[in-house]
Amino acid sequence: MDFPEALAEKLGIGDAAAKGLAAHVIGIIEDAVREAISFGVAARIRDAVPELYQWQSATPTLPPGALHYTELDEWSSPGLTAEDSEFASAMARFRVGPDRIPEVRALALEFLSTRLDAQVIATIVKGVPHLAK
Repeated sequence: MDFPEALAEKLGIGDAAAKGLAAHVIGIIEDAVREAISFGVAARIRDAVPELYQWQSATPTLPPGALHYTELDEWSSPGLTAEDSEFASAMARFRVGPDRIPEVRALALEFLSTRLDAQVIATIVKGVPHLAK
């Protein structure tokens, strides 16, 4: 599975945006796993996605002043959990609304399941259960 391609198709965003979003999402998952489970399991995610650096590099950075924090309000929702707010913030950068979080999470887990063995995925879902919502 090509994660950025799947995001682009499912969300209707461009290639560069999809690569950037893919990098952000994998980074969020990696951080959550590091905090909730272990550095070792998080490192397995990093090792399983060698193209992560390429995805990060393909995404243009925002010039200073290009996005004001007040613009994020239209892409956020006050009812989000703390876990989902990080996803929503990353997605807002690419103009993807928080209502698409379940789709993005599902695609991310589907992608990771093609790179990691079932036992590692089960450990991730058990340790970070909001990823499987």
